[in-house]
Amino acid sequence: MPRVELASFGPLLTTASPDEAYQQYLLAGLAEGRVIAEMPVQFVELREVPNSDVREVYLVRQTLERVPATEIWVPDLRIDDAGNLHSVPVRLREGAQEMAL
Repeated sequence: MPRVELASFGPLLTTASPDEAYQQYLLAGLAEGRVIAEMPVQFVELREVPNSDVREVYLVRQTLERVPATEIWVPDLRIDDAGNLHSVPVRLREGAQEMAL
């Protein structure tokens, strides 16, 4: 894979390919306790590349993370006249039950 210069991200990512940058993100996140796990990859589509033996694989990569928060936005079940679902802030408080998403 070609390497890309990303000066704004500092020395850690200055010469990393996208795959290397993703691995660095996972390792750094695991080390600091933010990344809990990498979820199973979901394959979406396989496409032929014209005039080539190469195939393009479309996939979704997800990570399970722990992020400090004082509030979160959750869907409010109200739908406006235009059909838009509304979200409202929910303040988190000490001693509250853990919320499963």
